[in-house]
Amino acid sequence: IYNLLHAQSLPDWLSDRKKRQLRKADPSLRQSIQLVQDLAMPNLCNYLALSPDQQYLFLLGVYKPRMNCYELANLSLKFERCIDSPAHKLVSISEDYSKLALLEAERWLELHSQQGHHYKLRVPAEGRDLAWCSWTGELIVATAGQQLHRLNLELGRFMQPWTTEAAVENCRCAECPQNGLLFVGTDDAKVQAWDPRPKAAVATLDVGPEVGGLSSVSCLRPRDHVTLGVGMATGHALIYDIRERRPCVVKDHRYGVAVHSIAFHGDKVISSDSKCVKLWHQADGCPYTAVEPGVNINHMLHFPNSGLLMLACEQPEVVPLFIPELGPAPKFCSRLDNEVEEQERTETVLYDNYKFLTREQLTSLGLSSLIGTEYLRAFMHGFFIDSRLYERAKLALSGTGADTAALRRERLREATDGLAAGRIRRTEAAAGAAAAAGDADAARVNRSLVGVVTDARFGDMFRREEFAVDAESEEFGRLDQLRRAAAKKEKRRKMAREKAGRAERLAATANQ
Repeated sequence: IYNLLHAQSLPDWLSDRKKRQLRKADPSLRQSIQLVQDLAMPNLCNYLALSPDQQYLFLLGVYKPRMNCYELANLSLKFERCIDSPAHKLVSISEDYSKLALLEAERWLELHSQQGHHYKLRVPAEGRDLAWCSWTGELIVATAGQQLHRLNLELGRFMQPWTTEAAVENCRCAECPQNGLLFVGTDDAKVQAWDPRPKAAVATLDVGPEVGGLSSVSCLRPRDHVTLGVGMATGHALIYDIRERRPCVVKDHRYGVAVHSIAFHGDKVISSDSKCVKLWHQADGCPYTAVEPGVNINHMLHFPNSGLLMLACEQPEVVPLFIPELGPAPKFCSRLDNEVEEQERTETVLYDNYKFLTREQLTSLGLSSLIGTEYLRAFMHGFFIDSRLYERAKLALSGTGADTAALRRERLREATDGLAAGRIRRTEAAAGAAAAAGDADAARVNRSLVGVVTDARFGDMFRREEFAVDAESEEFGRLDQLRRAAAKKEKRRKMAREKAGRAERLAATANQ
């Protein structure tokens, strides 16, 4: 599954300035696959629609409330129109963008033509859904009540409304183009089929027993003249053969939120709620795959006979998803097939500048002390660390095959400890350094110590623990400070004697 919103992503915790610097330094970060230019809204997107000829893409969003039309042949925005109220649904009356109907908040129904805004009227009740009945030339509005209001566009007036069996309100409506039936979903888990010819309900499906009680219908999607997809507010998606009263398949999303979009593709069903998009087999409901974009999904659009999905989410950008195993890319973005093949040949990484490590890997590198600092960012079951710091730690731990992990960790700890320079040296190390510097007095003391150690009278002082010197004690620290102060004083005296000697030699030379 390819998320085409960004070719390479940057961590969310980076500041905007840091992101700009990284994009400026790395040209690959500036490259992204843009299916359609400016496919976004100022604040968020709430609905996506495709024209019947599949040449135009419509996008509804806020803020301000607006409608965008994109011409897919040119991969660009064709026009943008602001509206007075947020729109819930868009229906294309013609084959292209020339005739549109928008169902808006506050009971508004707005009609648009090719030139722009055409007419605006109010519906008798608050609209819940909108459907275009091509057999009669009427716009059907499911409202907050038991009535379906019908606007006849040929006569230009509302016709006699239809009264459904809804307990409180009608939630969803959809027309089946193959047989002309209008399906209406109610708030008490019932689906009614209306025939526009006798203008009466011809059948009713009770979905309540299949989902464990009364629940409102949140989505209706006819596939053909006998197959109907039903989404429920409980998070269930059901597939019906309208000749039967029991569903063929019941799919539970297990999130407990309403299923708002259903699409069909071959032998698979694509259903979406606000949390994820699930793909499953229509015959038995077995899962095929699932997508969780990380933000709430408002609507899902599937391009027919292709592997391309688009998600309208709680963010400005539309999220395009491409699944090659579902089918090829649509004609307007056929280049996706070649780009996917190139992508599969290369290794994919999450972030180029950061390395993901688990807690165990941090411990093996000796970096567990950095947990809780700004050098590590907690993510899922591990942490992100800067790649440069990771490489330095890895280089510091590299050694011969005979080195054990404990020795390598100890070497790294000593190399990175800033207090190593101020540590107290052991007597043997001090004696060795003094001998190397040519201090004859210290060497004579060291040779005398050898005789003391081998003497049976004093040998126990160098072997028994009660005689051991505690390098961490406060007394030892004071003595060490005195020793270093005395060494510095002696060094200054030696330098003064050498300076005086040089001055005497210069004076003697001058006298001669």
